[in-house]
Amino acid sequence: MGMFSVDTNIILCIIVAYITDIVLGGWRLQGYPVKFVSLVVKSSGARFLRYASGLSKAAPDKSTFYGTAAGVIHALYTTLLIFVSLAVTLDFARRLHSVFYYILTTYFIYSTLSVRRLANTAWSVTSLLKKSRFLDAQNKVLKMSGEYGESVGDGRSAIGTAAPSDVGSEFVIKEVIGVLSRGTIDKVISPILFIILGALFGVPVPFVYILKTASALFAYSARNKEGANSGSIVKSVEVSAGKAGVYADFSAGTNANANAGADANINVNEGFTKPGAGLYRILAIIPSMLSCILIPLSAALCGKGFLGSVRIIRRDHSNDLSQKGGVWGEAAFAGALGIQLGGAPVYPGGEMKNPVIGDDLKEPKITDIFMAIRIMITTSVIMLTLSLAVLFFFIV
Repeated sequence: MGMFSVDTNIILCIIVAYITDIVLGGWRLQGYPVKFVSLVVKSSGARFLRYASGLSKAAPDKSTFYGTAAGVIHALYTTLLIFVSLAVTLDFARRLHSVFYYILTTYFIYSTLSVRRLANTAWSVTSLLKKSRFLDAQNKVLKMSGEYGESVGDGRSAIGTAAPSDVGSEFVIKEVIGVLSRGTIDKVISPILFIILGALFGVPVPFVYILKTASALFAYSARNKEGANSGSIVKSVEVSAGKAGVYADFSAGTNANANAGADANINVNEGFTKPGAGLYRILAIIPSMLSCILIPLSAALCGKGFLGSVRIIRRDHSNDLSQKGGVWGEAAFAGALGIQLGGAPVYPGGEMKNPVIGDDLKEPKITDIFMAIRIMITTSVIMLTLSLAVLFFFIV
């Protein structure tokens, strides 16, 4: 119909990939393509960052500009490189035999889905909580956050820097539900949406890997952003100033002890991180908006409050706990479960006040994690069903 035409076999590839993720989610081979993308982003990012830092030494007053320009070029370069590489690889497979093409397409689509992996990690946390192994549960959630491109140092996942004595069951439950809610957008709704959009143009794999590249750029930016701490947390970071290492304490964003060379490097780094993170946030806009419908609907099908979820989305959508744009999912889950996410966890250096999402109607329990998993899986089924319905409409 018009400019769109969909290969029936691609629909079959998508269905098989989803079922494989549900059955074999977390299989080691599943993560290799995404890890390769992260490796490309990291290696190329280091080169572009070194080049921008070299230019800033000659003109420190333009360090932010050099960093931003390098970040823009890095984002465009890696996105185009991954897209073209996948397109060429799949075209070569098609020329060898159509069966190779469809098998490879199924595998790459499977590699972008994380429904089972999200659920498995959350289930493992509940097992640790039942045994009162709170520190182990804390580390599991910390790893869970890191796997999905979230940095614990800037408030997106407060659990990473909380004092061990402050970690309890309620705290961990809130954190794992927060990661599940953001993962529902990042790892469920977003990839399915981009797979379907790509399928309309005959390039489902290269298209969805635009999203995966942007996600890797966001994660790389988060890990390399220096002096990004907020509140009263005190960090000691190493900044390069020529050949010597200059150590500076950053508290509330200040770097009074750093010299001009260190300031220039910090400006380069901050400018470099913005384009990649911005690209992901732009791509996450539509999935975030879809979550405002899909998650409340899934909650209702799971026996939870549809209206409560919608009400919290409308009221708390601006209280962003995640710079990755996951506030819509957090609000939807908090409203559906009747719990409050965020708040003011206690850190070794003091208290860091995060915004709150939802109403504190009840104490979070382990059963809320199980319900959050059910909502997440139901959301994936609804999203896939609606998406496939769209593709069937455009079948050749």
